[in-house]
Amino acid sequence: MGWKNEKAKQSKKILIEAAIEIFSQNGVHAANVDDIVDRAGCSKGTFYYYFESKEALVLEILDIATEKMKSSYAATLELDLDFKESLKKLTQGRIAVVSNKQNFFPIILSGAMKKGHRMPPNIREKMFAFMKADISYMTELFEKSQTEIRKDIPIKTAVMLFSCMSDSVFRSKMFCDSDIKLDADMIVSAFLNGIAKGK
Repeated sequence: MGWKNEKAKQSKKILIEAAIEIFSQNGVHAANVDDIVDRAGCSKGTFYYYFESKEALVLEILDIATEKMKSSYAATLELDLDFKESLKKLTQGRIAVVSNKQNFFPIILSGAMKKGHRMPPNIREKMFAFMKADISYMTELFEKSQTEIRKDIPIKTAVMLFSCMSDSVFRSKMFCDSDIKLDADMIVSAFLNGIAKGK
């Protein structure tokens, strides 16, 4: 029975990978199940064996992404890096997401922002849950390193400022030229030192 379970896992994995490719080409809103099964090389019956709808597939992909994010944060905290290196590690993770063909979050967000496209409520809730978890883990890192942060800046404010700057890698994917420079050192340096020229 073990080989059957392994084959089932592989079939599901192929469907998920095919879906992400189709979503990145057509957007989540415009993609359909026929396109996904054609890309995966399987039948609609196989698709509906694993997912009751396209929306259910999207939700599962978001769950996978959330778990990857949690693992990434946990690994960063366990490394016991100094504050600057921890920030660089987190930023490098975001850059890796948008550099990978499976850059799913920018795909969903950019699709949701198109005129006439509304994100289904359960997908929106899942996205918000991911973002809250992201802020929670980031807050833990900042609290751990609070001696490195100016006393006149509350931890929550510092977290939100860094979140906005590091999330610029997602916005660059959605709105800017594809050749924009995404560099973790530059982003972290700008956050820690500012962007104004020294006098």
